[in-house]
Amino acid sequence: MPKEMNFRPHMQLGYIIQLDQIYKIKISIFIADKLTVILLKNHLLVIVSILKEIIGIY
Repeated sequence: MPKEMNFRPHMQLGYIIQLDQIYKIKISIFIADKLTVILLKNHLLVIVSILKEIIGIY
């Protein structure tokens, strides 16, 4: 009986750690996606503003 009691929490802890790692990976991918979108939008804004300046000059 004591062996089982010691074994159970260890397994649960391992499972929780595994889930934690999966969530961290998912969250980091999600954040990377968001950053990429934000960076792309910023690039587009910069390109558009440069084009507007060029068109304004000509």
